[in-house]
Amino acid sequence: MLTTLETDLLKELATHRNEPCVTVYIPTHVKGREIEQDPIRLKNAISVADSELEKIGVDDSTRDSLLNRMRRRIEDRDFWRHQGSGLAIFASNDTYEEVRLRVPVDERVRISDRFLITPLVEATGEHSVYVLALSRGNARLFQLGEQGGSELELPEGTPRSMEDANWFIDREAQLQDRAKATGGEFHGHGDTGGTERADLRRFIRELSDGVKTVVGDNAVIVAAVGELAAAYQHDAHHRVADQVVPGNPDDLELTELRERAADVIEASRAEKMSALEHRWNESLGRKTATKGIIETVIAAHHGRVETLLVGDTTPIWGTFNPDEVEVIVYDERGEDHRNLIDDSIRATLENGGKIVKVREIDANIGSLLRY
Repeated sequence: MLTTLETDLLKELATHRNEPCVTVYIPTHVKGREIEQDPIRLKNAISVADSELEKIGVDDSTRDSLLNRMRRRIEDRDFWRHQGSGLAIFASNDTYEEVRLRVPVDERVRISDRFLITPLVEATGEHSVYVLALSRGNARLFQLGEQGGSELELPEGTPRSMEDANWFIDREAQLQDRAKATGGEFHGHGDTGGTERADLRRFIRELSDGVKTVVGDNAVIVAAVGELAAAYQHDAHHRVADQVVPGNPDDLELTELRERAADVIEASRAEKMSALEHRWNESLGRKTATKGIIETVIAAHHGRVETLLVGDTTPIWGTFNPDEVEVIVYDERGEDHRNLIDDSIRATLENGGKIVKVREIDANIGSLLRY
């Protein structure tokens, strides 16, 4: 089943142990002729995985059980029409997950006793915002980042237009009742300004209930003409950002909407990262944070990391001895060496911490500690 990445799934993938584990990453496309190349990329990746499995002695039956679900996707046209900018697939004899990614990834195939998750941190660590593309005739909810994004499904029954929210109203009877109440005479038309405002308010409130189900406590940025954006900010039942993406968004595809929202996305990212950096620097002074791979990997294995801050994900090779609480870093990879960046990520997730991908951080990695 194709899904987007949630924290629980990332933890499940990070802690999974089995042999063999097959990990596949490929870039995908939302629209255009490039979509036709995506199944070919998957087919080629499956061929590489099959060859690597054969090299390590995996028999034909086991290889087929691991790879046949992927093979069935090659001809599944509906599957390829619902992609983001990247696709990750994880398969073992007791696990199969397909994850739609908002940002592009490099093509990679790995066979190991655990899944390759570092590219997931890179792909999902991109700062993103919720954007509601809104007009009176259409409403679409997106999660947009600096490089990618995806349109999100609203709950069933959520109105997508003013007409959807007000379909049950008998307009003629409504105007007749208003005429009687004011002692006037109904002639089939009149001032409908008050009616339209009530219809709009009903649409916004019902729509925002559906949006809140998806975004939770996160703020939503509205992309709309000024008057409609202001009305949504005033009447919505969830947090709405002060920033607005101006203009009617109805004709904008995902990529065009992201380009129009680029300044708002960057401002949001900069504000969030500035606050995080300030907290990290203050915590370093209080000894409730780490900087650098050695103290970070130790803290992660001891369950002390609340938030792992990951910059450059280039592997740092080394060893960690939990009995001696000793970390040794090497310039090159050796036979018994581990990727300590990856090791820190897994240990953090195993102990209930979260991962934040940052553009840069001193020594490439650090953390905020629980104590």
